[in-house]
Amino acid sequence: MRLNSQYFKQSFLLSIKCSVVLLFAAVFLFPAIAAESRSGTRRQINQAVKTDLPGQDNKCQSYDQKAQLAINISFSKESGKTVTDQYGTCYNVFGYSHFEEKIYPSAYWGVFPLYFFGDNVGVTVSVVNQSTSRKAKLLLRTECYCLNTDGSNGAKLMTPREIETTVNAGESKTIDASFETEYTPEADSGLDRLLIKVYNAPLADGDGEHTVKGEININPNNSTDNQFNLTLADGSAITRDTLSEASTSGFSGYAGTAKCVVVKPKGSGNQNSLILDGKEYVISNADTYSISSDQMTVNLYNDHYQSDGKAMGHWLIGIDAKNASITHTPDGQPNSKGNPDDLIVIKEAIFCPPAFEGDLWQSVSDLLNQ
Repeated sequence: MRLNSQYFKQSFLLSIKCSVVLLFAAVFLFPAIAAESRSGTRRQINQAVKTDLPGQDNKCQSYDQKAQLAINISFSKESGKTVTDQYGTCYNVFGYSHFEEKIYPSAYWGVFPLYFFGDNVGVTVSVVNQSTSRKAKLLLRTECYCLNTDGSNGAKLMTPREIETTVNAGESKTIDASFETEYTPEADSGLDRLLIKVYNAPLADGDGEHTVKGEININPNNSTDNQFNLTLADGSAITRDTLSEASTSGFSGYAGTAKCVVVKPKGSGNQNSLILDGKEYVISNADTYSISSDQMTVNLYNDHYQSDGKAMGHWLIGIDAKNASITHTPDGQPNSKGNPDDLIVIKEAIFCPPAFEGDLWQSVSDLLNQ
């Protein structure tokens, strides 16, 4: 945890091996906890870290649809241990123990790694493709929430993150899914849940196996989630700002090689002028698309150019790419490319911290600065 003059918050993480359930617990640290020794409240660390909670399979997929995967999650860099049982929750850190009468469902009783807010939580995901012939293209999505005492999700504790990877038949791959814990005022002391969702990668995504050809009318929307950006072969970029300033800069377009284009289509309906692998690929004007390739040429132009800059809606880009990857981000979900129908398995984890202020905060700060 990184100390802050406004609050003191600490939390820990539950590592659950196959189930990928991780539990975080907030720690109360102040001088009085050194004297904490009440009979029946102090929980000793006398068992192994809990690693045997099951994950959740997608019941809607048939066996043939599911990748034959073995997934294991492990955690590192913890600052202590948290013990939960039928009596409550006990935080053990820096040689101190503190008990809280916060009781969770029995599925979350055990010993779990402990982390502080601001810490880097070491998370390693190991994926083994057990198929002898089938390559697995996967999308891993991580989310984190407070764990309520009824087992439900509470406050959101991290910005969701997505990682795409390909695991060949018979291959084992290790993925770094580490993240930094984030504080939120809605968080309470106790445990928190980290979800790791494993999807089959979106159909059009991949590792450079597609041919893309066609033309897209560019939406001039300036949102950071769907702002137009064209990266050229030399690494320079043409952005939405380049287009909006064309009337004063003299920019009239670009034709040549490029490495990546991020674009949101324009219009009230959908455009169908893009061809993917020889077939019509309908693109939604509500969504954002990213096309990348080392063999791509583009033609960026305005079919109704005006010197007063009022023709922003008339910019178009023609694309011709081989060995390309195309990713699709749904409207309002820049971090949610996983389709529920492609979900393979969910693994879980948990954490949640308190806030300290005033004299109590000062006593905690003095203790940790000793």
